Amino acid sequence: MSTPPELYDPACWTRMLAAAAWPPAQASIGVLSRAAFKARRGRLLSWRFPATGPQASVADWDGEAPADMAVLLVADEAVLHALRGEGLAVLPRLVRRGELHAYVLKTRDALEAAGLDEFVEDLGLAFPRH
Repeated sequence: MSTPPELYDPACWTRMLAAAAWPPAQASIGVLSRAAFKARRGRLLSWRFPATGPQASVADWDGEAPADMAVLLVADEAVLHALRGEGLAVLPRLVRRGELHAYVLKTRDALEAAGLDEFVEDLGLAFPRH
């Protein structure tokens, strides 16, 4: 993977997450390039939301999501660059256009318990409780 390192700059993403003012959550959101997703290797950007404030970090992706990850966002690098440049408010629009794919990795009850159910609904991914 030849992803430019600035795409995964944790400090930049942490500032964006803080500006979005999302509430604390007990689960994380992952962001991955489509190329890394297909290859099952690359760099994974993780967004975490502890009570002390949001944090972004980067780790190696081996095709398996960390146990605490509730949502995985996958898009082409150009879309990820646009997201970084335009801000997190464009997430729902990118999902509606099919430019960003959101994989929900937890059940609705687990999302609620973790505090990420509103995030998923804001993306337009509301789903029935089973």
